Amino acid sequence: MTQTYSLLVHRIFFTLKQLLSAISFYRLRLLFSVSSIALGIGAIALIIGGIDGANKKVNEIFEMFGPDAILIVSGGERVTIRMRTQTLTWKDVKDIKENIPGIYEVIPMHFTRDIVKYKNKKWSTFIVGTTPLYFSSWQWYPADGVIFSKNDVAQKRAVCLIGAKIKEELFPDENPLGK
Repeated sequence: MTQTYSLLVHRIFFTLKQLLSAISFYRLRLLFSVSSIALGIGAIALIIGGIDGANKKVNEIFEMFGPDAILIVSGGERVTIRMRTQTLTWKDVKDIKENIPGIYEVIPMHFTRDIVKYKNKKWSTFIVGTTPLYFSSWQWYPADGVIFSKNDVAQKRAVCLIGAKIKEELFPDENPLGK
């Protein structure tokens, strides 16, 4: 029994000695292999974290509306990258409100990304074209000024609400109200 044990210990030490010899001989290969594995695991963790974070944010947004809200997005099957065909009209908004039972609020929105300017300053931002109901449904209210009215929308007046970041970038030293 002791001879078998001794032989086993000898083989383990021999194997470890060969392993350490191979590692010292192929140091650079080992470094690249370990680095590649670590980067792969890190990339997968980053991707999973990003997906989980996005899913959490989407769920938070939908929970704000509650279980009785739906989102209808215009467009068709022939949609190019980052471009959506606008197929819904104001008549469609009116028809949805009037002809679908249980609908109590319809909030049309048009999204785009563009550059806003004031004097010699420019800022790239996300722009939402909508109605006053947008703000009450999200429970967002301006810190200064007032929300535009249904009359402003009907008359197609050039009014807008801006966020704190745009105010900071375009109007750092002046009040943006009325500009």
